[in-house]
Amino acid sequence: HSIVESQVRVRSAALGVKQLFENLSPLLVMCDQSDLVSIFDPSAKFCEKKPAILFYDAIAAGIGLSEKLYDHFSQLLIMAKETLDSCGCIDGCPSCSGPGPEDSMDSKKMTKLLLNYLTEAI
Repeated sequence: HSIVESQVRVRSAALGVKQLFENLSPLLVMCDQSDLVSIFDPSAKFCEKKPAILFYDAIAAGIGLSEKLYDHFSQLLIMAKETLDSCGCIDGCPSCSGPGPEDSMDSKKMTKLLLNYLTEAI
């Protein structure tokens, strides 16, 4: 039971971070939100089966938006953390980490913990 709970928390946190990144990315790379596509893979093969959030250009063959986003990753993390911290909602809203999945547990809190962990690494 505790393993399933921890997997739900990780999923909630990662989806909250993904929501924040989706909202903030266009501001960093000066594009329309539909120009970037993101996916969450809970067990990415290239990450030793660990969770991953992937962004790629929606334009065929790409125009470098996701590469530019990668170059500004530290700034994106900081912006995401500031956005989450300044939002007055209780457990996520469309302006920050989004409403958590139906089976989420403390979605905003878990997102905040993940962002804190990621910003400590930069």
